Amino acid sequence: LPVVLRYEFAGPEFLIPSGMFRILPQLASLDRALAAREERRYPIDLGFPGQRLTDYTIGLDGEYKVFFLPQPVEEDSPWMKVSSVYEQRSGTIVFKQSVETKTSSIPQTDYPAFKRFFESACSKMKQRVILEKVKK
Repeated sequence: LPVVLRYEFAGPEFLIPSGMFRILPQLASLDRALAAREERRYPIDLGFPGQRLTDYTIGLDGEYKVFFLPQPVEEDSPWMKVSSVYEQRSGTIVFKQSVETKTSSIPQTDYPAFKRFFESACSKMKQRVILEKVKK
């Protein structure tokens, strides 16, 4: 049975100002600590194989419009599959991320290949939405 958590958030300083633009905080997230070491003495424990889905819908109030929307990311490996996608829909930005673990552990012999995969996925997901102030 899946667990669903719903939150609603409003805040005056959510966007990072940059002239006429506003930058959203990074929405995609992978825990870089998972592949932070140069080498491993023990396997990485991923827990039970499964899938974690994240879904955000951000409403735009008409004061800003989308200037830049990150491209979709999809990375697959024998251990894990990650994806993220941003869409613009009638006054909202919709973000979806999926992290699917395919195995319960990663042996230390596979760690160098996993580290390359994971660092690449983290770098590709490190994009942010940029909004532009609507000229009145």
